[in-house]
Order: sequence, then structure tokens, then C-alpha cells
Amino acid sequence: MSELPDGWEWRSLGELLLGNGDRDKLQQGWSPRCETYPAADDHWGVLKTTAVQAGWFDDTQNKQLPGHLAPRPTLEVCVGDLLITSAGPRSRCGVPTLVRSTRSRLMLSGKFYRFRVTEDVESAFLEAWLLSPDAQNDIDGMKTGISESGLNLTQARFLDLRVPLPPLDEQRGIVAILEDHLAHLDVAGSRLSRASSQVDTLVTNILLDLIPDARDYPSDWTMSTVGQAGKVELGRQRHPDWHVGPNMHPYLRVANVFEDRLDLSDVMQMHWPEGSFERFRLKPGDILLNEGQSPQFLGRPAIYQGDPPDIAFTNSLLRFQANENVLPEFALLVFRRQMRAGRFSSESRITTNIAHLSAGRLKVVEFPIPPLREQRRLVRRAGELLYGAERLSDHFTTINQYQTALRRSLLATAFRGDLISGSISRNK
Repeated sequence: MSELPDGWEWRSLGELLLGNGDRDKLQQGWSPRCETYPAADDHWGVLKTTAVQAGWFDDTQNKQLPGHLAPRPTLEVCVGDLLITSAGPRSRCGVPTLVRSTRSRLMLSGKFYRFRVTEDVESAFLEAWLLSPDAQNDIDGMKTGISESGLNLTQARFLDLRVPLPPLDEQRGIVAILEDHLAHLDVAGSRLSRASSQVDTLVTNILLDLIPDARDYPSDWTMSTVGQAGKVELGRQRHPDWHVGPNMHPYLRVANVFEDRLDLSDVMQMHWPEGSFERFRLKPGDILLNEGQSPQFLGRPAIYQGDPPDIAFTNSLLRFQANENVLPEFALLVFRRQMRAGRFSSESRITTNIAHLSAGRLKVVEFPIPPLREQRRLVRRAGELLYGAERLSDHFTTINQYQTALRRSLLATAFRGDLISGSISRNK
């Protein structure tokens, strides 16, 4: 445990919270089945985990409580509440925020903990600490679960989290300096987000212009469907028994497939019983599409170019293998166009907030087939038009990474005691 500045002390999180026992200090919500999103202003709503981003609270992210269920007013979210997501995928579990404003009649869901601090703790200070790299590393180590997509943050371990606590006046000084610096980062981030959104709209318009709606296909284009243009196949199902075995091979899953690119930074392996690997082994030119995803990203496609070799795919993905009269690169353009036009989401079925696109539903989606010469021209033209947008998008990604690193550095400095001491020395 690192040395603290004079006057600071290490305290457990449980010691800083109001309540008599652990269950009183961390209140967990209720997760009734809700279908309507979002809740009308005059109805009770139940928070979604997307309501909490790191340090941000969005009260529009909720579902409406069905009329036949009575609300639970004791679970109503109030200004001043500290919330942390207690369940979800690794990136969503353990995300904290302080509620600074909210509409009324919003209830805590079962995927949150709510807590309130004692009088010697500034709520905004504790929020900032929970967002710091050291705290997030500790919280990450507390998560339990057998799958990266379904982790939990247990009460007992979370209450044992160690917090470096300065005197109350110093807490408030740190918060004031942090909020000033972070406000500038937030403004820059908002502008970056708007610019990224404009580039994304540009990409959509380019794809929609290149490949029109079915009713506007040129006369020499063949009106077809995905199932007629190639072979569609769902990947192999994963099973806990196959995590180890004598025939281990890598595979791609939904986390590896983004629009027009494969992310190979986290490729997993599993055992493939004899003969099964060849069936699902990827071949250069195969196009992979997300089978399950948020509706706007459903069917997100990327093309496999042969690297890495000897890799397969699982049932979170669909594979499309084009017929001889269809260029794989052109098929990728069609799938990107249909995803952005919402065509895949219109064929989906929704389960627990995730949209699914079965092989059967994908096969009936419209797929134009121009002459091969025209396909080649469209692929070249798309490359020319999208090049600038892709470079801008890459540039924005780099800036966002710098911003994230700067935010983490700022928080780390604050909880070493250097931020306020440096400010004080400059003001003397």
C-alpha cells in the first residue's frame, strides 16, 4: 500500500458509507420485466445500466414499469446518490457515477448498487476516486463470473475497497481543481463526439448513394437475396467443456468483428472435436457478420483476408461465402450499406436488449448483383470516397485515446496528493 501525504489515511469504503450493516450500506435495486423504452415522464421507470457512464448519469436510459406492477418508492434514485453498476460485461460492470440531477420516478435496477456517504466524506471526491486508475484496477480484480460478458461485483469485496482519504477541506479542494480540468476535457470530448458523428453520417450517405434501394436498382443489376448470392452459415456453439482439450484452435467471436475490420488483439481458443474444425475454418474472402448485437450494429460485417491462418468462428457470428458472380469486397459494401440503412435490425428479434439476426432472416435480405465489371468499379469508387472519412475517424480515435490517458493521469495525480499541493504552491 503506497505512502499517503500528511493528514491522509487509508479507510475501507464500508467505513465511509451510511447504514448499519452491509446490506444497508449498499442497496441493490429491482429488475422487473419491462418492454417499453424509455418510460414516459409521468410513469415510473427502471434504470438501464447504460444510464451510468464513467462520471455521467443519463436519466433517459430507462424502461417503463408495466402498469400491473406497483412501484417501489424506496428504490427511487435521488440527487446525491452514488451508483455503481454491479453486473454486466467487463466494460460495464463496476462503472461509478454521482447523480447530480435526475427526473423523478426512476427506480434502481438490480444491476446497480446505491450508496451514500458519511458527513466526513465529499460525495464528488469518492466518485472521483472510484474513477481513478488505481480504484478501477482494484474493482476489476473484485469481479467474479465465468464469462467476460456476465461478471458481478460482490458486496463484501466492494465494501473492502481501500480509499485514500484526506481531510474534508482538502477533499473539496481536490474536487474543485478536478472539476475545472475535467470540464475542459468534457467540452473537448463533446466537440470530438459531434465531429465523429458527422463523419459517421458521411460514411452512411456514401454507402447509400453507391448502392440504392431495391426499387432503384439499375436495369442491368440482378435483384437477388443474400441467400441466393452466397452461402450463409452460423458458427459453432461454445461450450464450457471445450475450454481445454487436445485439439485447441483459435476462433473469432462478436468481440473481434467491427465494421470493415477485425480486431485480433483478443483472440480466444477452444478444443474442437475431431473433424469439427474444418467445417468452421475461415477461408480468405469469407465475410463475418455479428449475429447478436445492439440493434444499430446488428450484422456489422468484416472480411477475412487469411490472416491469421487456421482460425474458425463461433455462433455469435454468421459467415457469408459469395458465389462466383459476386466479389467478396462488393458483398462487404452491400452488408455495410444494409446495416447502416437499418435493414438488418428490421429483420431481427430482440432478447434481453440484444438483437439477433438468424441465418434464415439474413438470407431473405435484398442483395443486388451488378455485372462484375460494375462491382469492381463500385469497390474502387467506395475506396476513393471512404478513404478521407476513414483517416478522419482514425485521427479522432487517436485524439480520444490521448484524452482518456490525460484523464487517467489527472485522476492518478489527484490521489497522490500532488494535484492540490501543486496548485497551492503556484498560488503562494
